Amino acid sequence: MQLGSPTPDRQIVVCIAGYDGSDTGDHVSAVTVGQQTGTLLARQASPVDSDHFSEMWAASVPEGESGTVEVTISVGIAGCSVVLYRLIGASTTAYDTATNANDPLTTTIDVPNNGCCIASAQYRSSALNLDWTGVDKDAEGTEETIYHYSTASKNFSAGETGRTVTAEGTSALDRRALVVVSWGRA
Repeated sequence: MQLGSPTPDRQIVVCIAGYDGSDTGDHVSAVTVGQQTGTLLARQASPVDSDHFSEMWAASVPEGESGTVEVTISVGIAGCSVVLYRLIGASTTAYDTATNANDPLTTTIDVPNNGCCIASAQYRSSALNLDWTGVDKDAEGTEETIYHYSTASKNFSAGETGRTVTAEGTSALDRRALVVVSWGRA
């Protein structure tokens, strides 16, 4: 996959949405990007069926314009989507994390001055489109028929405490999960 121009302070954030069909709550066990080991930042399983999940991982990847992204899942997978974000100059430690599994998917997150946040959702619905507030939609797609993913992000010049982030469907969301992570400057 394309990772962009290499820099010593580059991180690749991996947003993973999927369902494994096991209903065990076991999901992603490891992520590597360009042979660099990722760190789990946030995980949320659906309260309806715990096999539906959204996770966010990050890896420091200072070298290479492209690399393989490997997602290891501890049980068989029925469907999975991966969306990558590239962070330059951000702290390697998340500033804040938040999760939610209600309908609508909504939570609050703290973001520092000159920081950013990324949100990732997995859901089952007859409609693909999610409306995001508090962040700007970046990617959206279908894993399989009625299983969808959506990601969003935002940069902040001024920090915010308790920034509300909401992902709401045009129809009811079932088997849903949301993760949101913020970072400050390094």
